[in-house]
Amino acid sequence: MNQTETDRAVLREVLRSFPRSGVPPTLDELRERLHLDSEKILAALGHLQASGFLRFDTKSARITEAYPYSSFPTRHKVTLADGREVYCMCAIDTFYVPFLNDSDVRIRSNCLHCETEVQLRVEGEEVSSVEPPDTVIWHSGAEYDCPNTNFFCNLDHLRAWRVRFPGERGQVCTVEDALARGRKAVEQTRTLIG
Repeated sequence: MNQTETDRAVLREVLRSFPRSGVPPTLDELRERLHLDSEKILAALGHLQASGFLRFDTKSARITEAYPYSSFPTRHKVTLADGREVYCMCAIDTFYVPFLNDSDVRIRSNCLHCETEVQLRVEGEEVSSVEPPDTVIWHSGAEYDCPNTNFFCNLDHLRAWRVRFPGERGQVCTVEDALARGRKAVEQTRTLIG
């Protein structure tokens, strides 16, 4: 679906708002910041949801997700260089944040198999540290909903998890692979929203 200028303006503002406040903008905030009426904003949110850029709950009139961000706490937390924090939908999404915000970040999560804390730093658009050092990521085959795209503290733990979920589609990624995916996704998003 081709995006309208209004769609692009709404998405731009949503992606800027999450790291500013840790939550998505309300409809009132979008109206005030973009000088648009509710009907145009709601239409744009509908288009963006249909295209997979965000999730909008019509009952509560609230944006719940805007990839890569979640308005609800998840196991994937990212801290920007200035201390602001955001939650991300999945492990791969955490690697969008440094590029969307032109910021060094600290990523914190847990191994999905054993709950060992996983911490990574991205500095100067490169992974500068990984703890535990053998951390890998399972990149789920799901296109948008990615509850199984997670960190594992090592390949053995990912394999043990795969034994429990043999039908799960996806692939193993290194943290460098995930960073490259994040960079590419943000380049595509920036091309779209200007």
